[in-house]
Amino acid sequence: MHRLKAPLALVALLTLAAARALAADDVAAPTIRVPIGDADLDFEEEGGLDEKMGGAFRIGVRSGANQCYVEALARNAGEMGEIAFVVKPPPGEGKLLVDLEAKAAIGPELTACVRKVFGAFHHYRHADEEPFDAIHGTLRFAPEWITAPALPTAAAARAVVERSYAEDGVVRVVDLRETWTSQWGDSSEVLRSYRYEVELEFTTDGYEADCQHNGPYKVFSRRPFDWSRWAGHTCESRRHQRGDRAQDDAAVLYRLSIYPAVATSWELRSQPGVMRGTTVR
Repeated sequence: MHRLKAPLALVALLTLAAARALAADDVAAPTIRVPIGDADLDFEEEGGLDEKMGGAFRIGVRSGANQCYVEALARNAGEMGEIAFVVKPPPGEGKLLVDLEAKAAIGPELTACVRKVFGAFHHYRHADEEPFDAIHGTLRFAPEWITAPALPTAAAARAVVERSYAEDGVVRVVDLRETWTSQWGDSSEVLRSYRYEVELEFTTDGYEADCQHNGPYKVFSRRPFDWSRWAGHTCESRRHQRGDRAQDDAAVLYRLSIYPAVATSWELRSQPGVMRGTTVR
């Protein structure tokens, strides 16, 4: 009985290949650190607070301040500390009067952002209502980060925009420029938005509709488009020939679920055709 023996060089080569395959399986996917806050809110006078300020005040201040802090951590990972505040009613109706005092390593940009959060609240006074006393409180900021999968690449986001406009065969993207990137979230998710100025070319004769409904939006279609019959929508259509150029604003939104566990990838949540650049046949 004869046994077949593989050459030692071949055995070594196969062993090396197997080891490399195992090592490749063990290589972790690229990750990034994502700031998620954390801002805590305390009031010195809790009694009757919701009756004085409304139920949305407490939630709005805390969530708004946390969003400010997320943006601050993206600029400076070491920013932390407190902002003491005093809120007073205006002489009549109007924006609340707010004094802020930043403590520890709190920068001026975070303080200015928190001031805008308070400025979003409007005080309405009834004729028989006594003005409330000053409300004292503190926002405490401590950095919290998560390890998350790498963000979609710029090329991937660009491909989403190009594919969205091209789907209906009316226009195509000839150029786009990123104008804004923002990121926000809460205890369950992180959202990241990319905004673009887009230059388009008509690939067929068609129409460009400038519409309004809680803000401007455009529609590119083969036939005149008008949603004015729907409450709150107004549209004006212009005819185009093949080869004509047009401009639009586009947004791409990604979501990362972080509760109960951090997801393995970012999910595409919206794109042109949902938020901007909607096309119809």
